[in-house]
Amino acid sequence: MSGLVEPTSSQSPSRRGSSRIGGAGDSRDLQHIWRVANSEKQDWALLNAAQKGHYWTVHALVKRGARVGVQNGRNQNALHAACFEGHLEVVKLLIKAEGTDVDAEDAYGHTALMLASLRGHLDVMRILFDAGASAAGHEEAEIS
Repeated sequence: MSGLVEPTSSQSPSRRGSSRIGGAGDSRDLQHIWRVANSEKQDWALLNAAQKGHYWTVHALVKRGARVGVQNGRNQNALHAACFEGHLEVVKLLIKAEGTDVDAEDAYGHTALMLASLRGHLDVMRILFDAGASAAGHEEAEIS
């Protein structure tokens, strides 16, 4: 996982839509757009912080409601990112977060456990096993 995929224009608000201000109800529409934007910003920040091992940032974002299951362009979530990089404390935090699926697969069929094993992060693998991660299909996944 060499970098996260940036949100596309369909995933983030466009400045073109902001020129509609002025009619009845438009201010509420604009407020809704900004709430969505903040939520998406938190989600992308969570993916980035998990990949870089920024424990306290991940902690704050999860507490503020960032979705731990949000996926990048390769269908990898924050747990995939943290496991691949070997960030044990971040992995522990994400496992405890609501909505975490320890057996979620990315676009290549890799689970967080598989990514940790590819990089030799035995301590991360141990934590994933303790959290109920399945090793089924581990040897069948396509290594890319």
